[in-house]
Amino acid sequence: MTDIRMPQLGESVTEGTITTWLKSPGDAVAVDEFICEVTTDKVTFEVPSPQAGILAEVLAAAGSIVPVNDVIARLVGESGSAASPAASPPVEDKAVQAPPPVPAPPTEHKAARPAMLSPLVRRLARDARLDPASVIGSGLNGRVTRDDILRATAARKAGPTPGVPQAPATGAPPAAKTGPAAFRAAAMEGDTIVPFSVARQKTADHMVYSAQTSPHGFISFEVDYSAIDAVRKERKDAFKTAHGVGLTYLPFVIRALVLALPQFPLVNSAVHGNNLVVRKSVHIGIAVDLSYQGLVVPVLRNADGLNLVGLARGIADLAGRARSNKLRPEEMAGGTFTVTNPGPSGTHLSIPIINQPQAAILVTDGVHKKPSVVTLPDGSDTIAVRHKGFVGLSIDHRAFDGAYAADFMRMLKRELEERDWDGEF
Repeated sequence: MTDIRMPQLGESVTEGTITTWLKSPGDAVAVDEFICEVTTDKVTFEVPSPQAGILAEVLAAAGSIVPVNDVIARLVGESGSAASPAASPPVEDKAVQAPPPVPAPPTEHKAARPAMLSPLVRRLARDARLDPASVIGSGLNGRVTRDDILRATAARKAGPTPGVPQAPATGAPPAAKTGPAAFRAAAMEGDTIVPFSVARQKTADHMVYSAQTSPHGFISFEVDYSAIDAVRKERKDAFKTAHGVGLTYLPFVIRALVLALPQFPLVNSAVHGNNLVVRKSVHIGIAVDLSYQGLVVPVLRNADGLNLVGLARGIADLAGRARSNKLRPEEMAGGTFTVTNPGPSGTHLSIPIINQPQAAILVTDGVHKKPSVVTLPDGSDTIAVRHKGFVGLSIDHRAFDGAYAADFMRMLKRELEERDWDGEF
């Protein structure tokens, strides 16, 4: 009997939602054949079978939220027997038993099960000393949401009104004011109500958690990319032919980033309680958009050991496999710092939310032609057209202050503008 467990799909991911079972108990499966689809706040992933055999048992129904490493299903050999006699109990006078049906998920008080709560909801309930089992959820299938916990906490703080009978503080939203029915009533003619997908809900929970956990600060610098642009124009065709990938601005930025990080190691860190964990390794997560359906953050490992060519190839490989859903779970775990790149859309100045538990995130905005004051070799000034764009850093202000962030960004700007990029090829 082989246990199939909820995979670890990211460093900060503690659970996943089983969205769909692709196989049913009794089905034969081949090695690496997908048996179910799992969604977290970071990624949607199809779980492969570790070996060929028969799916004997499903332990978590579709819609269940399961902690990482918990068993979600069991597999037996192709003959249908377990690997050892002790692995399964004897069967009463029957050669073969039909596999048990998948239990339907409970429809009431799901929140009583800790696995059905998001990390944000657990934290809010713990901080408020509130038992989630006492809260009636307004989310999908009765799931307790952040708003339910906040309502229940506020109701408890308000206390009973003298002379007025009070119902238990369950956190259930008033039917006439909030919830899906009220929203439908408030929608105008022609509006479309789009419920959050599991991935969008988890992303929302993670973003709210990050915003509430980290006191965000933001530092930005305008960078003159003109020297980089000249190198790109000169080499892009030969680079594409030699390496099979385009030469974008992003590998230049990440190369400058990994050169600057050793001088400012706190930027490559994570807050853990009252401590700062300063990372020795430099594993860069790169946010990749999945056709507006969500973001994943595959990790480019040991990025500080790669030259410009290696970075360009690594970025293109991860992004391509992310968009074709071919990333392995371990390729989305272990990041120490994240870069997000909305620049190809022509953005001017973006402020990203930190990817917990990291202490900072870098954003690269669009590069545009601009008139700029340029100092000539003789010291005089002139107006010239330059390629410029903003690079910004959102920081967790618990980890370090604005002066530290500003000096780091100043070094990053200097690397981008003054480095001999021809020497990288």
